[in-house]
Amino acid sequence: MAKTLSHNQLEYTGKVQPQAGERDASGQLLYPYLPNEELIEAVNLAIYLERPLLLKGEPGCGKTRLARAVAYELNLPFEAWYIKSSN
Repeated sequence: MAKTLSHNQLEYTGKVQPQAGERDASGQLLYPYLPNEELIEAVNLAIYLERPLLLKGEPGCGKTRLARAVAYELNLPFEAWYIKSSN
């Protein structure tokens, strides 16, 4: 499971993966996600600073998969918030 840092904070490692066929609380099928070291560092920095992490990128680049992977590993609820740039 996730490691705890000082001040009772969590640390994301990217190594805890769902089992084949596993589903989340909403019934969505979960897939493995293997982030690079820079993403892991950015997630942990946001956790440490207690600030949100804004993910930006083209459709299909893995923003939602990263968010699901972090929520899965840290045993946190996942809530997607889709925003259009034209809003």
